[in-house]
Amino acid sequence: MITHTAMDWNPFTNASYDYVDVKEEVSVNFSTCDDFLRAVHDFNVSVEMLLAQVDNEDLARDGCNRTLPNMTTITAHPAKYAVIVMYPVSLLLCTMGNILNIIILRRENVVRRGKRWSAEIYLIALAVADMGVLWSQLSLQLSQIDVLANHPKFSTLLNGSIGLSTFLTDTFINSSDWLLIVFSIERLLAIASPLRYGRIVNRQRTIIIVVSVFCLGMSASAFNLYDYYWFYANEDPRCPAWLTVKSPLHEDWNQVQRFFVVAQPLINFLAILVINTIVAMHLLIQRRFRALHVRISSVSDTDAAKEKPLIHMLLVAAVFYVVTQMPAFVWNLWTILINRPFCYDDVAEETRVYFMRFTSIATNVNYSLNFLLYYGVSRAFRRGCREVFCQRRMFGLILDRSGSAWPNRSVKNDAGQQVEKRSLESSSSNKSLLSQRSSI
Repeated sequence: MITHTAMDWNPFTNASYDYVDVKEEVSVNFSTCDDFLRAVHDFNVSVEMLLAQVDNEDLARDGCNRTLPNMTTITAHPAKYAVIVMYPVSLLLCTMGNILNIIILRRENVVRRGKRWSAEIYLIALAVADMGVLWSQLSLQLSQIDVLANHPKFSTLLNGSIGLSTFLTDTFINSSDWLLIVFSIERLLAIASPLRYGRIVNRQRTIIIVVSVFCLGMSASAFNLYDYYWFYANEDPRCPAWLTVKSPLHEDWNQVQRFFVVAQPLINFLAILVINTIVAMHLLIQRRFRALHVRISSVSDTDAAKEKPLIHMLLVAAVFYVVTQMPAFVWNLWTILINRPFCYDDVAEETRVYFMRFTSIATNVNYSLNFLLYYGVSRAFRRGCREVFCQRRMFGLILDRSGSAWPNRSVKNDAGQQVEKRSLESSSSNKSLLSQRSSI
């Protein structure tokens, strides 16, 4: 319904042919972009004026008959600068920390080749996924900077890459969460049923699982890639976005994706919380029985000691995930409650803005500090970190007392005992001994 102003001549006034305004309400229905542009032409008004007069009440209300929040106002709120400032800090910590994680864990995996150490493959994959989450947000974060967003050439580049950025971000977030779930299940199996764990788990299966998780993450995020670039190619900038007609399959996929976006983080959160609670309970039970000198599993003490660092790293990562993802969990739960069929009262727009930004910062922090967590709880990880930073260890060199940098070698003597064999060139005394023997 729009208000149309018509200029009609009033014959009952003086002969100067005065005109009076006659305002009439005209019902205009348009469901396509062509109908909208035809109305603009017929009423000889601008697009902005027609949009200002269109009765948008049905379009601007949700299923609970409430006015939808103005996302343009929310996006432009000054609170966005808190995320912009924190993002480079999180990106730097994430990149440096996870590169070190990969180096240290890769070194341990090479040194200790064996199926029981497939857990380190999960940690390496988790580090890759965490880095992907932060780096894939780069164009999204740059688009929030007004100077860059208003630049003609740069804004075109950003608009063309935001769809890919959103797709990659969701892919790595899903992969990171699911890897943590799979790793938690693997550790639970290792401590609860070690014999079955030894039969089932090996490096090849672990690699297949990791690749499958990343493929599933891409599949779950495919809608974002398709939806964005479909609008990018089909949306007419002269018309409002809600007039762009989508196919029935597109609409159905959109409904499924909207449910998935809200429900999937809730399920991930609860799964990580429950599984790791069970892992912690098993650890406490085993510690209590070991204190009573009761053997409750067939795993040797040495193997159990080797399992502990990885389990501790898992638990601290899970606890940190629960803490930093709690705001997102609350937000997604509240999103379900304020929509049909519950229709609880929504929060104020100002509260929505600040809570959304706080959730974004907490989520980025979750993917940035794993290195510090691992370093704090695992003695083996700290040792590996020191060895990586020590140049002698990096090159596999051991300095002997005389200062030479030749590796030690060990051979067995006739008695079968390990004896140390040093290179003859490792000391000057050996050289003098050789010269004396040659002279004799």
